[in-house]
Amino acid sequence: MATKLAPPEQTFTTRKVHPTIGLEISGLDVSKPLDADTIAELTRLSSEYKVLIFKEQNLSSEQLGVFAQNFGDTKQIPPKIGNNRERQHNVSRLGNQEEAGAKHVEVSGYAKVARFWHTDSSWRPIPTWLTFLTAVEIPDKDGDTGFADMQAAYEALPEEKKAFLADKHMVHSWRTLRHYQTDIAAMGDDENVPPPMTHPLIRTVDGRKSLFLNGHVCYYVGGMPSLEEGEALFRELIDHATSQPFVYQHKWTVGDLVMWDDRSTMHRAMPWDYSQRRVMHRAEVCGTEPPK
Repeated sequence: MATKLAPPEQTFTTRKVHPTIGLEISGLDVSKPLDADTIAELTRLSSEYKVLIFKEQNLSSEQLGVFAQNFGDTKQIPPKIGNNRERQHNVSRLGNQEEAGAKHVEVSGYAKVARFWHTDSSWRPIPTWLTFLTAVEIPDKDGDTGFADMQAAYEALPEEKKAFLADKHMVHSWRTLRHYQTDIAAMGDDENVPPPMTHPLIRTVDGRKSLFLNGHVCYYVGGMPSLEEGEALFRELIDHATSQPFVYQHKWTVGDLVMWDDRSTMHRAMPWDYSQRRVMHRAEVCGTEPPK
């Protein structure tokens, strides 16, 4: 356990929740102004442990937006398709309750694909760097979020497999969502649908190589002799990267804030009883360079 300093006269302690992914931070009130040294330390910790868990924060959407802005540009505009709702303070409201009147709404196909292992906005030329999620309302049980360490998964591969994958790529396409969730409306030539984007299968993040997979906007590895072989390799890598040694599963309590590095992780929302209330607030910090 380590103790860090943060203004004004705050201290915080850290506790690993998994051997390689996940660090719980206690004692730091992120609703208060934090100086550059503290932000730099949190940035370093997020790179090393990939997932930071802040307990008992209870942030408003405005406070979440302000905290996220400490790390970079949060003005990441979602595609103008599906059921995307207007954001406030660059923060999205996710779940099955409308803001006004707490009306229960059906979980859409777009929301259901979050059950698949993925990384946010990999279909962009420059994907998301950091995602922030806070728990506003949670169901009585289930509804956890799983996180997979893609650096540790890569490092565990045999050397010959790493060499084989070195020149491979994947096509990340918004339209692939329908491959997994058929109740999403067909996507034609709508100019608002983002075009497919090709990214390397292996990327380097802060000096460490990482698998770069997405389980709902990709379905095959490119550069293979056939599509069937590309699909089989994709499933093999997804299964490997999301096996127990590389996964931390977060059980939410109201007020939790979780911050993660999308460059070196995948995550998924675990199913829950959709008749129960679940509301989360999410902010994203834009990436600064394409995967390479």
